[in-house]
Amino acid sequence: MSTFWHIPPADQPVARWSVSPAVDLAAYAFSWVWILVPLLFFGPDRKEDYLYLYMASIVLIDIHRHYGLPYVYMDRQVTARFPLRFVLFPTAMFVGFAITPYMKHWTLRADFEAIGAIVAGVLVFFQILRRDQNDKPIPWKHLGWALVPGCVLAGLLSVWMSHAAGLLWLVAFWVASLVLDWCMWRDHDEGEGLFKPTFINPLLITVLALAAIFFGQTISQNMPKGGLSTRNIISAIVVFAVGWNIWHVYMQKYGIMRMYNAKSGNKDKVPGWVDRLLVLGWLPLYMAWLGPRYGDLIRENFKKGTGVVEPMLKFFTMAQPVLLPLGIALVIFAVGAFVHHERRANGLRNAPRLFMGIGTTLLSATFLFVDPIKAYIAYGVSHAIEYMVFVWAYQRRRYQAPLSHKPVLGQILRHPLVAYLGFTLVLALAFFYLKYYGKYIFTDEQRPRFLDFKTTTWFFYWTVYQSMVHFYFDGFLWKMRLPATRAHI
Repeated sequence: MSTFWHIPPADQPVARWSVSPAVDLAAYAFSWVWILVPLLFFGPDRKEDYLYLYMASIVLIDIHRHYGLPYVYMDRQVTARFPLRFVLFPTAMFVGFAITPYMKHWTLRADFEAIGAIVAGVLVFFQILRRDQNDKPIPWKHLGWALVPGCVLAGLLSVWMSHAAGLLWLVAFWVASLVLDWCMWRDHDEGEGLFKPTFINPLLITVLALAAIFFGQTISQNMPKGGLSTRNIISAIVVFAVGWNIWHVYMQKYGIMRMYNAKSGNKDKVPGWVDRLLVLGWLPLYMAWLGPRYGDLIRENFKKGTGVVEPMLKFFTMAQPVLLPLGIALVIFAVGAFVHHERRANGLRNAPRLFMGIGTTLLSATFLFVDPIKAYIAYGVSHAIEYMVFVWAYQRRRYQAPLSHKPVLGQILRHPLVAYLGFTLVLALAFFYLKYYGKYIFTDEQRPRFLDFKTTTWFFYWTVYQSMVHFYFDGFLWKMRLPATRAHI
């Protein structure tokens, strides 16, 4: 029993578990119990029945998205792994955050060439990010040759040929994409590159350019007369962020399963598709069950995404007779595959993986039997606790002793209780004030404002864009197959 509760020192290896049996069960496998069980004793109206518990849960979820930022930006060795990703993507998201509140009053011209140029620019942006690797960063000269000549020329010509600006930028981005892939191909052939280029992006941009040349005018004429609705664009961004959030939550649980798989100590390992199916196999059943059953509730809670959500609800309502039995069959197959491969690899004796599989399956099932808002809160809180504990466990091992490059974070974490508690409390106070003051807390007081908008508006869009930074970083930062990650688990 003492082994169950005991947390070993940071420099002591732990077999199979991440921290200890007690911590792992409480923070990973059954972290959702701490919020869902109390919620079951309250009524269905979150504003009337469990408002303060709801606010505390949402603030905890908001806080956890910031827990990885000190690790990225207060340890130059970590920052150097992906120097462009850690700068360009958050910068783009911050710009989006800063302009989105004002976008409601904008009207964008319905021009297919312009839309194509924007899509091409996004493709090149992610092509650059993908090329950014820790031991082989993209050379600045490659970026210069790829972007500067074409973009400068497109910008100058657009002044005199404004009617063809979209097409000019399409060509500029096509050149940039082609040059980037050509440089990667050349490096790969010389044995210096990490990935062989696929030339997919130049091909996609070529299709966009050809469509703009031959069909652009016809497509543009069939677009809304008054221009593109920026409200619909904002709705699409919000729905995309929500969808990415759902994927991210499941992928974190998948990542914990793979962590336990890596620490099993057995030669035989459970295939990745088995764990992925166990956590993702519920999604078709959710779509077939939740959409038709809770349509009004979904509309009420995603008002900013109505333009995108409504067609999805109609589709899943129509497809329910087919999707529902398929969804049930997929869940049964996923659980059966997990048990089969777990027995074959570990003889059903790997307690961390078994408990994580049981906990994840029970949490997934709650959506079918519990108020979906409460189940969603339980999912979010579970995810937040998992992440915060994982970051703490990882950093206590990484910074257990002074590192040669003397990171700032390592010095701060010499006093872990003060560091983590202070960071959490400061964020909690800021978020409670910016989000709930004058709305749910001190309702007679005027709600705080910044520039032209209430801070609740700013905070909503901060949540959307900063969460995407969090999702993106976690998508490559904590991969279990990376030696830098495995060294401290």
